[in-house]
Amino acid sequence: MTSRSKGFGFVKFASEEEASKAREEMNGKVLNGRVIYVDIAKAKQDRAADVVPIARGPPKPVGNT
Repeated sequence: MTSRSKGFGFVKFASEEEASKAREEMNGKVLNGRVIYVDIAKAKQDRAADVVPIARGPPKPVGNT
């Protein structure tokens, strides 16, 4: 709605040392008028566990029919 990017980005570093240094130096700083937050990326969760079954019409009657 604002025509502004959400600002997500991912950066890979050659070493954990460099990554930690960048995180310490850049987290909470202002960049182009916006505060940036630097954190370690989390592994994507398995979305198969979150899938809701698709309804296929009314439930079948239960009992002696």
